[in-house]
Amino acid sequence: MADAGLVCTLSSAIRHDRKRSREARIPAVRLAARAFEWALICDLVPVEATSITVRREAALAVGGFCERLRLIEDREFLIRLSRHGGGSCCPSRYGEVLGPTTISQRLGEGGERVVAYARERPEIAGR
Repeated sequence: MADAGLVCTLSSAIRHDRKRSREARIPAVRLAARAFEWALICDLVPVEATSITVRREAALAVGGFCERLRLIEDREFLIRLSRHGGGSCCPSRYGEVLGPTTISQRLGEGGERVVAYARERPEIAGR
């Protein structure tokens, strides 16, 4: 992350769940802060299946992960982080995601987690 305007880099990853493994690819793009925020809110970037590298100063400035959230805390964290600068996406694979970690895979908890996310990010209902 040599670019001073970037606060975060997301990279492609391999996702392993109960039934299969798949590669979650993301394109090579750089997004300015407002475009990065919009892409995160609209779920255009597969955050839950990526490796994330964040500038320490920016992570501290936004207070880190929200401990009240589970399973969506990475996306919510990045939305807050995007207000401090842009993000880049790297198609190279740097990580692997193991196990049932997404809301869709924890069916009994999904609604509760989405409501908690909306409480933390009320702008998702209006955009």
